[in-house]
Amino acid sequence: YFRNKDNPSIQYMFIDEAHKIIKEDDSRAPVYYHAISMADRRSVKLYFASPNITNSDIFLKIFDKNTDESISITESPVSQYKYFVDLIDNKGYIFLNSGKIKDANHLSNFSSFNQLLYTCGNNTKNIIYCNSIHDTINYALSFANSITEKKDEKIDNLIELIKDYIHEEYYLIDCLRKGVGFHFGRLPQRIRNKIEELFLDGTLDYMFCTSTLLEGVNLPAKNIF
Repeated sequence: YFRNKDNPSIQYMFIDEAHKIIKEDDSRAPVYYHAISMADRRSVKLYFASPNITNSDIFLKIFDKNTDESISITESPVSQYKYFVDLIDNKGYIFLNSGKIKDANHLSNFSSFNQLLYTCGNNTKNIIYCNSIHDTINYALSFANSITEKKDEKIDNLIELIKDYIHEEYYLIDCLRKGVGFHFGRLPQRIRNKIEELFLDGTLDYMFCTSTLLEGVNLPAKNIF
């Protein structure tokens, strides 16, 4: 956009997920940095935003800006209840906004994560974050195998699309039949979009995912595991 001199000038640029500018393992970071540098050279006013960053002035320092205009906000715009469940020692804890930790005895009697997920997430929408694609698929399959089948025409249509688009025995099909989806960057964009749509409208109750979903897509969910 900046290389084309015929494009209208930009006065303000808002840079969301600004921490990715300095992300070492992301090949896109240099391009991200270069684009912002081009904007800076054209006197575009820059605004950086990033979650969970205590030293927010770091982004201004990177581009040699005055750090007096940085601000860090610790309040969350949504109400959150944070729990930790230890499935080995069968203990549950709740983290209060005051910083105190209390016992959550009602979460101390689960024998497996699948049981915990089904009990706490039944009849509502749940996002389950996993550290890798391998974990995402395996945890989704394990959970799907533990619950009953869900009949829905939209799910059937997506299954047919996956059979044509990927493979007729792809893992995702077994999950979808139970109202469970999984989501990561290597899935074809068309399939990802359909999965997001079905989760958004409540057809799918559980979404197992990598950071691809959590960072880039806004989907409503009551619970995040």
